[in-house]
Amino acid sequence: MSSPSNNEVDVYCDDITQMTWLGPPYLSVTSGEDYTGNPTAKKSSDVWTVSFQCDRNSSDGVANVFNGWCGNASHEYCPSANLNSQPGELSFAFGMSCVFTINGSAYPINIFFAQGSKGVSNNWWFGSLLIMNSQELIIRNSNGETVAVYELSGGTSDLVLTKV
Repeated sequence: MSSPSNNEVDVYCDDITQMTWLGPPYLSVTSGEDYTGNPTAKKSSDVWTVSFQCDRNSSDGVANVFNGWCGNASHEYCPSANLNSQPGELSFAFGMSCVFTINGSAYPINIFFAQGSKGVSNNWWFGSLLIMNSQELIIRNSNGETVAVYELSGGTSDLVLTKV
């Protein structure tokens, strides 16, 4: 029997200072597929590499869970999909707590990661209640004031958050 596939996505953002898995309630895998361990994140230089060992057969059940965590299509981003769209099938999804440190203050943000496929390539989806119109991530303080806005970009296996 073979081991589950290694799935990695790189996240580029200078302001992310910590990234940890949110735990079992935020893990969804297509029924019957094998996975080992939990999602992990490791920082090297200016990039976080998020990894998860899991087989890659997609289902609408995982997509429904991911879409529910995110809120709706305008809170989801995939570099290889149209803006304000949602995945119909995904292989797995999980949540990570990402701490953004901005002007000395820490802002913990939940970002959801999921892998699907487009054509013959795997692609990654990202979601958060703080993603707006599938184009930017907006961080606000406890008074509701905007402290940072990040433009979203990337490829099939990376996410780039550029402060604007």
